[in-house]
Amino acid sequence: MEELEIQKELRRKGRFIKLPLAVTTSARRFIQNGIIRQQLLNNALVMAYETGVSPGRIKEFYSD
Repeated sequence: MEELEIQKELRRKGRFIKLPLAVTTSARRFIQNGIIRQQLLNNALVMAYETGVSPGRIKEFYSD
């Protein structure tokens, strides 16, 4: 959830802008789990983090 904390800090420090650049990431989890299931899991993990669930508990939901 580091990216969430970085984004929060950037928003506190000033205006947050998105650059129109492409980023390449791994699709491994989406291929393994299916697009909808993985997106639902991602959303659930972010919601858990935002509501105070410990990072250690959230880590249990990652398969690797």
